[in-house]
Amino acid sequence: MRVGPKNLPSRSHKLPEDEEIDLRNAFGRFARAACRSKGSTVVKKYQIEGAGRWFYCSCRGDNERYPPVLVPRDEDHIVRASRGRWKTHDERCDFFREPHEQRMLVRTYRCPEGASLNLIQNHRKDQTLPRKSGGTSYLRKRPALATLLARLMTAASLQCRSYKEVPCERSEQFRNIRDASADLQLAPGIRLADWLITYDKNLNALVQSIGKQRPETFGGKRPHGILITLARTCDNGQITTIFDTTIPVRGTITIFGERNGADREAAEALAARSPYLVICLIAAANEGDTPEVLKAYAHPCLSEDDLMMVDSDRERVTFTQLQNVQTWLHTKKNRDVAIEKPLFDIGPEVAEDEDPREPCVPDFIVKIEPERPDGDGNQIIVETMGFDTDDYRTRKARMHPLMSQALSDAEVIEHDFYRPKDKTQYERDTAFWRRVRWALTGPE
Repeated sequence: MRVGPKNLPSRSHKLPEDEEIDLRNAFGRFARAACRSKGSTVVKKYQIEGAGRWFYCSCRGDNERYPPVLVPRDEDHIVRASRGRWKTHDERCDFFREPHEQRMLVRTYRCPEGASLNLIQNHRKDQTLPRKSGGTSYLRKRPALATLLARLMTAASLQCRSYKEVPCERSEQFRNIRDASADLQLAPGIRLADWLITYDKNLNALVQSIGKQRPETFGGKRPHGILITLARTCDNGQITTIFDTTIPVRGTITIFGERNGADREAAEALAARSPYLVICLIAAANEGDTPEVLKAYAHPCLSEDDLMMVDSDRERVTFTQLQNVQTWLHTKKNRDVAIEKPLFDIGPEVAEDEDPREPCVPDFIVKIEPERPDGDGNQIIVETMGFDTDDYRTRKARMHPLMSQALSDAEVIEHDFYRPKDKTQYERDTAFWRRVRWALTGPE
């Protein structure tokens, strides 16, 4: 970070490292109340030094002509100036998001209560929805469609797997999803189960049924329905399902995926995470229009035959390693191990007056049944370390203690794809297998 006259980043100088840390701790997305006074001291120092001093963030590189700007205010705090020619902060930057925005983001990862869903707004007479050219979004805030999909998958018991629970047929997994929707409502008196399909060949029939409805017959809301399907690709404004059906999407397709940086992923990386479990919102874009898929959310799943949602192709590898431990313990020790892939935040509630944090969603929670009926089982947290960048590993290191605390000080074990650097992946996998097995039962 640099500091200098406003509008003149070329005349700025580097901010001392300790002062930059004070600003981040006081005003960044993870701002801490206890650090506010130190940050304010830095702001006051440079406002007194001369009128019109700005902080220039280096999150987009030191050679950026119009870098992201932080403007001192009232000798007490800073505000983000993202107007005109000045760039916005990089997604990984502490100043990309305000502290209150970070708290709101975490709440989108909490499991909602109640049966009512709010997936769509009613038509406005003075507004029409233009057709977009099929954009793709990677925003980390969890959209409503993603929350609904996670809710259904969790309620359908498809995110947890014991040795005794062999994955059922794909058709039965989809049936479990439909059954899990029974208590949810798209609108007052409108059951989600009546407007949910999991077979894309039924899409035209659902579109016709939605088109016959009016808000007054649909609980006062714009008539809409849901399609959940499996896709091989989601790009260029369309979804290609595993059944080779192409489904156009009018608006945005939001794809979940942890990325190595903020750049959009290459086609090869997207293909590696396929197949996707996709949830689509179907409704008329404008009053009088034919219903269509307005937007969609796609999340990688284990395989075309196993709908368990995972975050990356490397999590699939981690899951396979955990299944190997599970099989070994069942065969050799007659102990049952459950592998859970949680989808919701397990950390404490974040109040408005509390310091913000990251969403606390472990990659996997692994539990072993008690050795005796009156004994205690054991559980561990498994984290897939899929990237080797400093910001990624710093974030993981920040979250692991919170995850452990949320699960009664459970041990956190990392499945690393990069470290130790002097080991092969086979050696890393073997060490990981051994650590998991010993953490569950103790070395023997």
